Amino acid sequence: MMSDTNRKSLLVYDRTAGGPASKEEAVPRQQIMGPDTGVGFVAGVAMDPVHRELFTVNNDVEDRLVVFDYDGRGNVKPKRLLYVPHQSWGIAFAPKRDVLALSVQTPNMFVVFKRDAKKFDAPLRSVRGPNTQ
Repeated sequence: MMSDTNRKSLLVYDRTAGGPASKEEAVPRQQIMGPDTGVGFVAGVAMDPVHRELFTVNNDVEDRLVVFDYDGRGNVKPKRLLYVPHQSWGIAFAPKRDVLALSVQTPNMFVVFKRDAKKFDAPLRSVRGPNTQ
């Protein structure tokens, strides 16, 4: 999965599509795009194969994480959304704890949410400050 920030979309490709030996353009197997998706300036994407969910975090003006089912296509509404700190970027999972972490550019920190957090749920914790390195 990757994002197309210019078109405010998510693209999912077969893992083996394309490559240096391929003479054909890799065609996405699915695309999530349109005003109902809530996808904007995508800063980070992640796939959760256990729960069959696609995660994307929007940076800039959208400030939200949107989650889709694995088979979401087109102008589909997100399965859920979570409002996140401004300038959130990367997504990481801790499956054993059933949480996700988001990196935040300013202030430099990361925040941890329940994996299934939604809307205005607060982070479980955050790590930031000069002593964190």
